[in-house]
Amino acid sequence: MTTTEITTTESQYQTDGERMLTEAQAFVVTDADSYAEACRRFKTCKEFEKRVTAFFYDGPNGETKQGMIPKAKAAWDAACASFKKLAAPAQDSASLYEQKGGAWKKAEDARLERERLEREAAARKQAEDDAIAQAHAAEKAGDHQMAEEIITGEVFVPPVAPIKAAPKVAGVAQQKYYGATVTSLEALILAAADSIKNKDGKVPVKALCADMVYLNGQARLNKKEGQLYPGVVVVSREGMASR
Repeated sequence: MTTTEITTTESQYQTDGERMLTEAQAFVVTDADSYAEACRRFKTCKEFEKRVTAFFYDGPNGETKQGMIPKAKAAWDAACASFKKLAAPAQDSASLYEQKGGAWKKAEDARLERERLEREAAARKQAEDDAIAQAHAAEKAGDHQMAEEIITGEVFVPPVAPIKAAPKVAGVAQQKYYGATVTSLEALILAAADSIKNKDGKVPVKALCADMVYLNGQARLNKKEGQLYPGVVVVSREGMASR
């Protein structure tokens, strides 16, 4: 089938589909006969859907998985694989540099903090020794009041000059990344329950997320409307199935 034929087929499907939708929107079920007609039309719609699905998935000539969607997916998968293959070395290398640089900076920051504290302690000791010497000198000179004021007064400690940290590199900035890790789901749930009870908003309900895949599975196993768990009910709806 040529590209023109494929385009024509798509156009025909679109025309037929729009007509089908218009008819469905206008159709009214009022009695048993119109209900039966609705069922027949439902089946026709599902058959039309199967033809469109086959066209896009199996291809215009019926070849298995040769339609536009599988081909597009194959091209997408190939492009993603190529991207990952080409980008992975750079991503892994950047991660290694970040880890190694971060480890050094953390250790360097700790060392500089220890050095700062040592320098502050030394400066305080020197200031205290100087104050004691000044008090002794004042006492020796007979100025007992000055000596008392020096001893009981607050010792001035000169500020310690800042220590040069890790160098700044153009185009690279240190940044903290924050993320949440749930260490106890039970504790989070209990805290949220208390917050709801007390209406204090400390732990919002949005902090919790119901596993709908699990809950829907349990509802299908239960096959009975009503409460499934506290705060969770099983609901059902009637629908048609095409066979």
